[in-house]
Formats: sequence, C-alpha cells, structure tokens
Amino acid sequence: MKKIVNLLVLSLCTVLFVSCYPVVPRVHASDTALLCFSNPVYMVGVNRAFNVTVMVQNVSDMTVWEIGLRFNASIMQYITETAPPDNVYGSIVMIDKDVSQSSKGLIVFGGDHAPLTPAFSGSGKLITITFMMKVIDTPELSFDISYWNYPNHDYTFLLQSSTLYEIPYDVANCTIQAVQYMPDCNNDGTVNMKDISTAVLAFNSFPGTSRWNVYADVNNDGRVDIKDMCIIVSNFGMQTTG
Repeated sequence: MKKIVNLLVLSLCTVLFVSCYPVVPRVHASDTALLCFSNPVYMVGVNRAFNVTVMVQNVSDMTVWEIGLRFNASIMQYITETAPPDNVYGSIVMIDKDVSQSSKGLIVFGGDHAPLTPAFSGSGKLITITFMMKVIDTPELSFDISYWNYPNHDYTFLLQSSTLYEIPYDVANCTIQAVQYMPDCNNDGTVNMKDISTAVLAFNSFPGTSRWNVYADVNNDGRVDIKDMCIIVSNFGMQTTG
C-alpha cells in the first residue's frame, strides 16, 4: 500500500512539474533551398493548355540553375516555355533547354544571368512551362535529380556564384488534377461573375468567328452556348488553382 501511495505522489509531482514547464512550439526551420511549383495541385481542363511555374525558395548567391522535369507523356504533353517577366534574374535571364526527350516525359531547362549582373538570393520564379492534359487523370509532375551528362551535376542543380559549387536543395513536386469541364473561364482561381461575363461575350460563337473564346467553351463541344452557361452557374463559387 505504501508503495502505491509513493507512486501516486511521484506521478502527481511529475504532472505538476510538466504543467508548470513553459511549452515552446516546435517550428521547423531549414536553411536549405527549395525547388517547388507555384501550386502543389493544379486543376486543369482536359484538352486545354495550362501553365505551371517553377519556383526557388530560400536560395543564396545563385548564379545558374537547371531543372529536369519528369511527367507521364501518355497523359500530359509539353507545349512550350516562357521566362516570367518577374523571374529571379529579371529581363536579363538567359534560358537554355533540351526538350528532345519530351515524348518520353523528360524536359530540361537552364537559366543564367547576364555577365556583370548580381547573383540571386531569396525566393522567386524560374520558368513557366505550358502543358496540355490529354485525358482525365491526376499525374505528378516531378523534379528529376538523376545523373545526366555532366561529370559533377545531376539533371537538376543550383550553382553558387562565388565557388560554382552546387547549392544543397530540397524538392516539392506537384499534382495535376484534370477535369472534363473547367468552368473557371478566365483562369483567376474562382468561378464567379467574371466567368459568366466571359461566356456571355462569346455566346453563340464557334471557331472562326470573331467572338470565339476557347476557354468559354467549357464542355469542349465547339460552341459557346447555354450548356456552357449551365456548367459555370452550377459550379459558381468553386475554387481552382488558377
């Protein structure tokens, strides 16, 4: 009995000690650069072109970047790429690419700043890539970090300005969620009155007419009509990734 009482007293003291001890929230902190996308999930319409933007976060003294991206070529099709005006190197960025294996699901892009311009530190955009989803599916778009044709670099790497050594980095891939109908006609992230207005302006149009807007043809039947309006209205308020 005495042993039980002692255990109870010890337990009570432990509880009192823990309750009085200040609790500090655990915060994950990392000084490692991160390669990611502007959205973790992109909602897109099937048979429609869509853009994904590659980002870098928390990088220091970056003078050169290169990314290799893997995707399922039977589901997605690479179209083209652009350097966003507000990319990390601004208008002076120089983009190189190898898309010779795009039919196999691999594309590679590289970026460098012009001579005598400073390296980049911080977070920002690298490149915007245009794809088209062929079928309804939810594939992943991922960074390829496997060995390529360089003696010291992978498909994906970041180089430091002062040493030209690789900058350590993590990656965060994204998912493409394809749907049959995309009622967000103006691609602003929300189905609202702007989308209804877009469809109204293109109402009764079809390819070849002056008011034709392929994004207002929500159901992909080659004409903007009441069917498209009904789909937009029935999804009013829906949030998309834009």
